[in-house]
Amino acid sequence: MNPFYSNIKKTIYEHGFMVMAVGAGENGEHPFFYTIGLTELNMPEILIVGDMHPHIAHLLLSRAVEIFKEKGEIKGFATTSLKAKPVRRCLRSFKS
Repeated sequence: MNPFYSNIKKTIYEHGFMVMAVGAGENGEHPFFYTIGLTELNMPEILIVGDMHPHIAHLLLSRAVEIFKEKGEIKGFATTSLKAKPVRRCLRSFKS
Protein backbone atom coordinates (compact mmCIF):
# COMPACT_ATOMS: atom_id res chain seq x y z
CA MET A 1 0.00 0.00 0.00
CA ASN A 2 1.10 3.55 -0.72
CA PRO A 3 2.76 5.10 2.40
CA PHE A 4 0.46 8.15 2.15
CA TYR A 5 -2.66 6.00 2.46
CA SER A 6 -1.04 3.75 5.07
CA ASN A 7 -0.46 6.82 7.26
CA ILE A 8 -4.10 7.87 6.88
CA LYS A 9 -5.35 4.41 7.84
CA LYS A 10 -2.97 4.23 10.81
CA THR A 11 -4.00 7.68 12.09
CA ILE A 12 -7.71 6.87 11.78
CA TYR A 13 -7.16 3.53 13.54
CA GLU A 14 -5.29 5.19 16.42
CA HIS A 15 -7.38 8.38 16.81
CA GLY A 16 -10.74 7.65 15.17
CA PHE A 17 -10.28 10.34 12.52
CA MET A 18 -7.68 12.49 10.80
CA VAL A 19 -7.52 16.14 9.80
CA MET A 20 -6.24 16.70 6.27
CA ALA A 21 -4.81 20.08 5.24
CA VAL A 22 -4.83 21.35 1.67
CA GLY A 23 -2.64 24.40 1.06
CA ALA A 24 -3.58 27.56 -0.75
CA GLY A 25 -3.94 27.26 -4.50
CA GLU A 26 -1.85 29.03 -7.09
CA ASN A 27 -4.88 31.07 -8.21
CA GLY A 28 -5.57 32.54 -4.78
CA GLU A 29 -7.81 29.78 -3.43
CA HIS A 30 -7.84 29.65 0.35
CA PRO A 31 -6.38 26.69 2.19
CA PHE A 32 -8.89 24.26 3.63
CA PHE A 33 -8.95 21.52 6.22
CA TYR A 34 -11.24 18.52 6.48
CA THR A 35 -11.81 15.41 8.53
CA ILE A 36 -11.41 11.85 7.29
CA GLY A 37 -12.91 8.85 9.08
CA LEU A 38 -15.88 10.34 10.91
CA THR A 39 -18.46 8.69 8.67
CA GLU A 40 -17.24 5.35 10.04
CA LEU A 41 -18.29 6.69 13.47
CA ASN A 42 -21.73 7.73 12.12
CA MET A 43 -20.73 11.38 12.26
CA PRO A 44 -20.54 13.97 9.48
CA GLU A 45 -17.20 14.84 7.92
CA ILE A 46 -16.34 18.50 8.58
CA LEU A 47 -14.68 21.04 6.29
CA ILE A 48 -13.35 24.50 7.17
CA VAL A 49 -11.88 27.03 4.75
CA GLY A 50 -9.65 29.96 5.62
CA ASP A 51 -6.20 31.33 6.21
CA MET A 52 -5.22 29.92 9.59
CA HIS A 53 -2.41 27.99 11.14
CA PRO A 54 -2.95 24.23 10.67
CA HIS A 55 -2.75 23.76 14.45
CA ILE A 56 -5.74 26.10 14.94
CA ALA A 57 -7.72 24.26 12.25
CA HIS A 58 -6.95 20.94 13.92
CA LEU A 59 -8.07 22.30 17.31
CA LEU A 60 -11.34 23.63 15.85
CA LEU A 61 -12.16 20.38 14.08
CA SER A 62 -11.15 18.23 17.05
CA ARG A 63 -13.35 20.28 19.38
CA ALA A 64 -16.31 19.97 17.00
CA VAL A 65 -15.81 16.19 17.02
CA GLU A 66 -15.67 16.16 20.84
CA ILE A 67 -18.94 18.12 21.05
CA PHE A 68 -20.61 15.82 18.57
CA LYS A 69 -19.47 12.74 20.48
CA GLU A 70 -20.69 14.21 23.78
CA LYS A 71 -24.04 15.55 22.62
CA GLY A 72 -24.79 13.76 19.36
CA GLU A 73 -25.16 17.09 17.58
CA ILE A 74 -23.55 20.49 17.27
CA LYS A 75 -26.11 23.16 18.25
CA GLY A 76 -25.70 26.68 16.99
CA PHE A 77 -24.13 25.73 13.68
CA ALA A 78 -26.04 26.92 10.63
CA THR A 79 -26.80 24.24 8.08
CA THR A 80 -27.71 24.62 4.45
CA SER A 81 -28.74 22.15 1.81
CA LEU A 82 -26.37 22.48 -1.11
CA LYS A 83 -25.96 20.52 -4.29
CA ALA A 84 -22.71 18.60 -4.34
CA LYS A 85 -20.03 20.40 -6.35
CA PRO A 86 -16.39 19.58 -6.97
CA VAL A 87 -14.22 21.21 -4.29
CA ARG A 88 -12.43 23.51 -6.75
CA ARG A 89 -15.74 24.89 -7.95
CA CYS A 90 -16.91 25.48 -4.38
CA LEU A 91 -13.72 27.34 -3.51
CA ARG A 92 -14.12 29.66 -6.46
CA SER A 93 -17.67 30.51 -5.37
CA PHE A 94 -16.36 31.67 -1.95
CA LYS A 95 -14.24 34.36 -3.65
CA SER A 96 -17.20 36.29 -5.08
